[in-house]
Amino acid sequence: MTRNKKLVRLMAVALDATTVATAVPAYAAFDAEYYAQQNPDVVAKVGTSKKALENHYNLFGKNEGRASSAADVTSSPIRQLFDAAFYAKQNPDVVAVFGNSADALFNHFMAFGIKEGRQINQYFDVNAYKAAYPDLVAAYGDNIEMYYRHFATFGIKEHRTLGGFPAENILPSGAKVVAKASSGGGAASSGGSSGGGGAASSGGSSSSSSSSSSASSSTGLPTNVASTPKAVAAANKTISDELDKYRDSNGDIDKNKKIDSKAEKDALVASAQSALVAAQNVNTKAQADLATATTEEAKAAKALSDAENAVANSKIDGVKKFVSSQTQVAAVASAQSDYYNALKDLEDKKADQEKKATALTNAQAAANKAQAEYDTALQNAKDTYVAVSGNPASYIANRKPDDVISELSTLAGGDDSDTIAGTINTGITDEDKKIINAKGEIVDKNYNDAVKDATDAAKASVLVTYQLAFLNDIIEDTSSYGDADDAAITDTAKAELAKYGIDATGFTKNKITDNTLKNLTGADTDKLAKLDSTTIATKGTKDNSGKTISEAETAAVATAKKGIDDNIDKYKAAVSKEAFEEADATLNGGKIGGETVTGAKADLTTAEGNKKTADTAVETAEKAVTNADKAVKTAEEARDKAYSDDGVAGNAELATRDAAQANEAKETYEKAQAQAAAQTAQQDEDDAYKNYDDATSIVVK
Repeated sequence: MTRNKKLVRLMAVALDATTVATAVPAYAAFDAEYYAQQNPDVVAKVGTSKKALENHYNLFGKNEGRASSAADVTSSPIRQLFDAAFYAKQNPDVVAVFGNSADALFNHFMAFGIKEGRQINQYFDVNAYKAAYPDLVAAYGDNIEMYYRHFATFGIKEHRTLGGFPAENILPSGAKVVAKASSGGGAASSGGSSGGGGAASSGGSSSSSSSSSSASSSTGLPTNVASTPKAVAAANKTISDELDKYRDSNGDIDKNKKIDSKAEKDALVASAQSALVAAQNVNTKAQADLATATTEEAKAAKALSDAENAVANSKIDGVKKFVSSQTQVAAVASAQSDYYNALKDLEDKKADQEKKATALTNAQAAANKAQAEYDTALQNAKDTYVAVSGNPASYIANRKPDDVISELSTLAGGDDSDTIAGTINTGITDEDKKIINAKGEIVDKNYNDAVKDATDAAKASVLVTYQLAFLNDIIEDTSSYGDADDAAITDTAKAELAKYGIDATGFTKNKITDNTLKNLTGADTDKLAKLDSTTIATKGTKDNSGKTISEAETAAVATAKKGIDDNIDKYKAAVSKEAFEEADATLNGGKIGGETVTGAKADLTTAEGNKKTADTAVETAEKAVTNADKAVKTAEEARDKAYSDDGVAGNAELATRDAAQANEAKETYEKAQAQAAAQTAQQDEDDAYKNYDDATSIVVK
């Protein structure tokens, strides 16, 4: 076995041992104060609370090789690869500041060297590693830090020896391509934990880490967010809008607002992670661009200063005279400044124009959607009217919307849907048994149960009436017409009543005919159960209106069901009316839930006006840039004429100074643009990190 193969396997063993040793939950040995001191970039993102720091370590820091405590430093996967003696020998500038302590040198590497691409040992070449694996480049781009972390955490175990050990290839069958199932881009990283300074130097700046994410999410959530400012900003907004459902008035995650399922939370977290990774990539580039622009501006300023000194110290009399007596050079500088100010204003106006164009597109889409919903709601209102009223569709087909709403309001009895729902659910305290549930939906099972209960109650009421009529008939049939109400019933009547288990001893004629059965004992009342509807129907008993018990039951059941159905119809009418009113307000303006809205049509008109104004502003700004450019040329011509008049035209010192002046103006402008982009990118990364942190904090039901 060659020396490199042995080293790879020894590293793998050491790393496996580390994995076992650090498998204990982070809270067992987590030192928040130490973690904060060692990771100021993390503090800048999440603050100094123990919970936030520990959460960052568990989510990201552990995989990034960050130490949870002073005792944990030596267990970092990257530390297993770190050769302190080699690092000291290769980096005397670091030793001069940090000394020879292995811990101090490793801390320098983790804080700065890892971002500067300093070599960690005599074998691993991070740039060769990057060049050897295009799948990693696709995931990490130019974020050099992630190649160290990947090799230490995954690459060794996957036997990725290309680049790290260019003379070796220990993959089976001499394969030089890592399988697609490898870790390339699969490791989650801290995203916003680092970020800020883009300059790669040991002065304390640090760049953000990144990873790729192929998040699968529910409809509407962004996945695989592209690393562009626009994509990041759009993703942040979409995700933040989704998270607002779970935030309180302070913008913090409310533990009482729970998400429906783990799958939904996972999708939201994955989407937020994808946006965070993209934001990190954008911010890393933006900070690097700013660092470059800052350097170039400094170079340009120095070049101008040197050129001006050369002119001031010129030994050519004409040059000296020109410098002391002419103002044309200052005029050129002023014109150049005006030009770049105009150029910046144009860029701002174009950015605003783009926003207004997007707003117009969104407003148009909202108006189209509102119109479609309005049309649907109006048709539903007409259909509901026909279904509830029983009138033909032709009656309502061509009626004006206001007339349709008026008709529905009449069908609803002038009540709103909540009031009618309360009436329908009267006496039902169990939420699961309510006919109209909390979402305003008609629950078919509960409706059927209510109809059955009403039917049973109606039949029971009819039965009691006919039981009385049946017994009354017995007494009347066996009594004399002229008997007084308090006269004792006949023995024949007693015998007939006894057939149904009723002891009629002492009964008078009015004992039962008071139509209440209140004079019967409880036991006798129970015995009336023998008088079922079949028995009564067999005897042909009728009520005062001449109906049989079967006819009376049918009528009572129909009345009971109609009472429920009438309220259901009123509810449907009210719901349809309110749905149309909301759709109408959404489209044309009005009130929704007590809040006044302008309406999609008005919003579209406003957006069109704003876009037109923005277009005009861009045209004006473009003209201003053209005029400023002409002013620069005019000022330069005046300057060059002054050169000619003073006999210094073509002087190399002046030409150098003029070129330096123009370049300094350009670099100052470009730095300002880079600074604005970096500030935006930093804010977007901060927002993305908060979204990710909030997404992980949501509680599942």
